[in-house]
Amino acid sequence: MERVKAEIWQSFVREDGLGGNPAGVVIHNGSLTREQMQVVARKLDVSETAFVEHVSNRTKLGCYQVLFYTPDGSQVSLCGHATIAAGGRIFTSGDFANQRKFSERYERSGRWCETEVRMENDMIFYQQEIPSHTEYLSWGGICDSLGLTYEDFDERFDPTKILTDALIALEKDSLERLPAEYPVKDLRRALDDEQLQGVHLFALGKGDPVAQCRNLAPAVGINEEAATGSVTGLLAHVLRNQSLLTRDQLQGALMRFEQGETEHTPASNLFVRFKGEEVWVGGRVRKVREQKIDL
Repeated sequence: MERVKAEIWQSFVREDGLGGNPAGVVIHNGSLTREQMQVVARKLDVSETAFVEHVSNRTKLGCYQVLFYTPDGSQVSLCGHATIAAGGRIFTSGDFANQRKFSERYERSGRWCETEVRMENDMIFYQQEIPSHTEYLSWGGICDSLGLTYEDFDERFDPTKILTDALIALEKDSLERLPAEYPVKDLRRALDDEQLQGVHLFALGKGDPVAQCRNLAPAVGINEEAATGSVTGLLAHVLRNQSLLTRDQLQGALMRFEQGETEHTPASNLFVRFKGEEVWVGGRVRKVREQKIDL
């Protein structure tokens, strides 16, 4: 029986190593089929697993092709915390361990896209893909499924659809009151109606952090994510467009977002920085364990 070596990395941890979101990382030479990747992702049973293949030295960066799968077999395009985890693996023990950046190819809607991943001090950053447009979201169906009412909303922010997610701002006490156990089937049905994968609920802060967040994605088998890099980057982009950030933040100051705090789990720390029009998402990462998976 063939066995595959997998590693678990915790992305977006705090300086003390707590918090964060686990992701699987599998380095392979192109021999794994997509069906085998789905088997590995299911057995690892973390929210996303990155399957990393070194495909080219055509640039000074080196290029890795990465596919992302969830435990239920769904493929996602670009997973932020799994990208940070893959960066942790590559920068510490890969072919480019002595370099500070590499190029990552990922698949979106049947085509290959590319981003850059960098090591900056003790954090790993990647450039977030930003769509050319967003859409206004009618909050009724999604919010009704969670028992939210109009009084729960922060009226400064316009609910937004961006790529596969909904962004909705709540008052801080409303976010904190939202229970960990929610009507999963009802929310999934509401997301399906909007052709979305998840909803990112957040409460704006008064400085640091910029926002406290929760991410619910039952449409891809994830009831709640402890840290979602890509959606955090998209949120920062929309906050910029809606004029809800400070001048320093707009000019490149490092912004911190908290996500996933519960009674028993400390919050993850996610960071975003603007470089001109570019959006860079990053955080700290630590290796948790290795394991062998039977195919």
